[in-house]
Amino acid sequence: MTEEHRTPDEPAPRRITRDEERRRARSALAGRARDEGELSLLMDMLDLDPGHDGYPEENEPSTAPEEGHPP
Repeated sequence: MTEEHRTPDEPAPRRITRDEERRRARSALAGRARDEGELSLLMDMLDLDPGHDGYPEENEPSTAPEEGHPP
């Protein structure tokens, strides 16, 4: 929703996390896939494997040590 479509009384939309966005995408795919095989293929193609959730947000500093530097 853009600023010109909001009334002054409406709260600003909250920013969703990457993990929440990924969960929503998986849910949308699950509702539209024809079968388990298609769902698996689409999730793989779009890198929506639930095991990849929990990565640091783009705006958060990485906690992993930089390559070539001791932890």
